[in-house]
Amino acid sequence: EFFKIKGFGLQARPPGVANLPIYVAALGLTAAKRAARYADGLILTLTPPSYERELVQIAQQSAEAAGRDPTRLKIIHILPSFPSDDVAVAAGAARRMICRYVALPFYANMFASAGFREEVKDIQETLERQQMQQAQQAVSKRMINAVAALGNVASYQEGIERHQAAGAEVVVYPNAVTADEPAAWHDAIELVLEQRREIANEPKNIVRSFAWQRYLQ
Repeated sequence: EFFKIKGFGLQARPPGVANLPIYVAALGLTAAKRAARYADGLILTLTPPSYERELVQIAQQSAEAAGRDPTRLKIIHILPSFPSDDVAVAAGAARRMICRYVALPFYANMFASAGFREEVKDIQETLERQQMQQAQQAVSKRMINAVAALGNVASYQEGIERHQAAGAEVVVYPNAVTADEPAAWHDAIELVLEQRREIANEPKNIVRSFAWQRYLQ
């Protein structure tokens, strides 16, 4: 079947392969179950490891029930990183990002199901009052640690291992910590690349993200 979509385009050219793998983004358990029946893999982001573990198990069970090999189902987790020597500044950037996602109902539902119901309630209530600063402060340290990586690349390994243990491969995605401007993104990518060069034994799952690929082309 072929579908025509308006107002959408691919930023990257598809590789010249006959069977292009199809990955489906999934946040909810039902979506993961359905996607595992048809897709080659799932893409997850901002899913805490404890919730992610359940999601991966359900996806694998669904694939098996559909007569597919569950070990061939790829689970990719995109881990937002905030590279900075100032962890407090990085945490502030992470709080701003998380607030933006909690404002979206499907992400709010996922966070609530993953054990952050009180944080979601507080964030949504303050956002409704248009109190952005207070909403950001409602993002707990526990919530940040569950979904993001702060500081330098070496410190990301703990977060990477938590998601690996949940059953996912990890892509680290660098975010600007100072401003949503091209120069800030440039600085974030440069910092991550520089820190990667300084690590003798690089974590094998720190790979170039889509942003890095665009920057390096």
